[in-house]
Parts: sequence; structure tokens; C-alpha cells
Amino acid sequence: TDAEQALAAARAERARAAAALSIETAGAESARADWETFGTGEATPLALHEPQVALAVAALEAADARVAQAETALARCEILAPFDGRCVVRLAVPGAVVTPGASLARLESTENVEARVVLRLADLITLGIPMDGAVTPLPAILDPGLGNGAEWLAQLVRIEAAVDPRDRTVGALFRLNAGSEGAGAPLSGLFVRARIQGPELADVVLLPRSARQVDGRVWIVDAENRLRLATALVVAEIEEGLLLRGIADGARICLTPLNIAVAGMPVEPREAR
Repeated sequence: TDAEQALAAARAERARAAAALSIETAGAESARADWETFGTGEATPLALHEPQVALAVAALEAADARVAQAETALARCEILAPFDGRCVVRLAVPGAVVTPGASLARLESTENVEARVVLRLADLITLGIPMDGAVTPLPAILDPGLGNGAEWLAQLVRIEAAVDPRDRTVGALFRLNAGSEGAGAPLSGLFVRARIQGPELADVVLLPRSARQVDGRVWIVDAENRLRLATALVVAEIEEGLLLRGIADGARICLTPLNIAVAGMPVEPREAR
């Protein structure tokens, strides 16, 4: 109400300034005509009402500025969030008296929702994510595990700049894509499970974790059914097991953990079920 009244007063003042300018302009035209009829010599600016007209012009410009200021003040009475979101905390109620700068509510954006996923350093290598800050936009599916089929498509946008010294992990931020399946944006604080699509791996074999020995090598059963140690590189550890590289095609791998075994020991292999 105060802003509306201030705007009305500013507009009335501008109308008065505009009328005063019209009067002064007409007076200047009349003075010039009188001087041309009755005057002698060169007329002074004061005789031609030039200072009066300039003063009226300045007054109108000042009135225009006050109107613009009052319109801005009235527009600021309507608070609009600069993003789409949801209200988390309401700090004011209808009818409450608030002052400029007072907090009215706390909002959270539903446009740029991000999920923090904790990755091991080995995961960064597996996914091909460099540690120099450059990020490949890897896609992921975020599943809250609520059993209602809701999930969100997301994309890697950045890696945190520091490694957690407690468990040697690093945080990866995934931004949800617009139009993901699910009931709108997820609630803040919701736990999700991330299924990240990494780069395609060639010449790897998937084995259960039991196939790797303590020293990292695996037992190979040769053509004579004897154990042979083979060094294999673990490319990645995934939920289903280990992805290893360096095992020859067609090799028979011992999947049973062996407490006592030596190279060359004969075994009776059985096909894994």
C-alpha cells in the first residue's frame, strides 16, 4: 500500500512538472514574439525565458526519475524466486510485518538437482575419469530403491577437488537430467544407488572374487590338469565380481579358494555351475 501511494504521488508530481514545462514553453514563445514586435537589439536569455524553460525541463526529468524509482519499489513488493523449486522452510506467514532484507522462506531448486556419489580412487581409473579436474560426462541411473520403479537419469558434471583422507574416496557430482522418469525431482537428503555407465572394456574376463588369490594372481588349470599361477591385472571391481585382463583365451581358471596349493599340483577340475 505504501509503495502504491508513493507511486501515485510521484506520478502526480510528474504531471505537475509536465504542466509547468508546458506553461514555461508557452511563456517563452510569447516572450520571443513580444521581443520581435517591441524589443530592440539582442534579447537576453532571461528575457526569452530560456532559464525558466531549462528549470522546468530539469524538474520534469527529476519527476520521471522519481516515478521510475517508485515503480521499482512497487515491483519489489512481489517476491519471485529466480528458479523453479519447492519451499523447504517458511519463515513468514500472511499478515506478518516484514522489513527489507528479512528472510521469508528457504527454497531448494528442482531445476539443477545434483547427487553426490562416493567413488574409490580405483573407480576413477576404471571409469576413465582423470584427476586433473577434466570430466567426461558419464551417464548414470540413480535408483532410490523405494520399490516403486522411480529412477532418475543423471550425468557426471564434476569431481570434488580433494580426496577424503579417512577412506581415500572422492565425491562425484551427478546432475539429474530434465525429463527423467520418476515423480519429479527427488527430495533433498534422499539416498540413491548410482549405476554408472563406464567406457567399453576389451579383452577382459569376469570372474568371482574367489578366483583371485592373496597375492593377486589366479590359478590356471593346464591341459594336464595341473595348477599354474598366472598374473592377471584387475581392471575393475564391479558388483558381479572382478574384471581381469591378461588371461589367455580358453584358459581354465580355478574358482575355488585353495588354502594349500603349489604350482604343478594335480587337480580334478569340475565345471562351474
